[in-house]
Amino acid sequence: MAFPIYGYVLLMIIYTQIDTILIGIFNGDNSVALYSTAVRLSNPFIIFASAITITFFPIIVNKLKEKKDVAKIIGSVVSLLILFSSTISLFIFFYSKDIIRIVFGENYMEASEPLQFLGISIIFLFINFFLVDLLTAFEKQKNNFIYGILINLLSLPFYFIFLPEYSYVSASIIKLSVIFVGSIYLFLSVNRIVKIRIHIFKLMIWFFLNFIVFSFLQNLNLYYAIFIECIFVSISILILRVLTYDEIMTILSMLNIEKFMNKFSFWVEK
Repeated sequence: MAFPIYGYVLLMIIYTQIDTILIGIFNGDNSVALYSTAVRLSNPFIIFASAITITFFPIIVNKLKEKKDVAKIIGSVVSLLILFSSTISLFIFFYSKDIIRIVFGENYMEASEPLQFLGISIIFLFINFFLVDLLTAFEKQKNNFIYGILINLLSLPFYFIFLPEYSYVSASIIKLSVIFVGSIYLFLSVNRIVKIRIHIFKLMIWFFLNFIVFSFLQNLNLYYAIFIECIFVSISILILRVLTYDEIMTILSMLNIEKFMNKFSFWVEK
């Protein structure tokens, strides 16, 4: 049991470092600096995935110990992760230049393009972070080990093929593509154990509408745009009922926020 766990950790260390090492070999220090800038700006958002997972994971584990059905809870958490990560990804995608200008200055503006692709990958990183922990709870660490092998085997050949010509931008695209494939594998692995039910069609409509709004507002003052977009994101979730009444109640009850339930029931019809 210990080997898959340690093997997975080792594989993830390789996966997170090998791109930067190969960029240094093929493209030089300047490319490493620009790519590292994009990575440093995208990676901290994984803290939110960790926070959501830490919040709900113990509850799921306890229900598993009590032999209770966890399909509904898992579906709700996955939907919540998709909504939260998609909002972050849209913000990074449309405001990558503003983010770099504010944090690192004009000299690093070339890092905006890889940051856009790494920003999109946050959606799948959020999901993967949770699904890996789920597989551990189901004592399926072997699947996590296979996931680690998969993303390394897929990414390494493409790094050697595309990095010499397309540099750090190709690295960000490869990382996005590979982590997406990894999400599919992890989702199917968990789905064999417990059926994950998410409202994929509603999520796609919600994402498309918010993509249009973010695109329309990207030339507006950054702080005004963020304010308007946060309001629209929240309202669109409620209007489209991306999270059902039962899912919202489940999440709130798990968080012990019963005092807010009546407020939500006013806005969201059962």
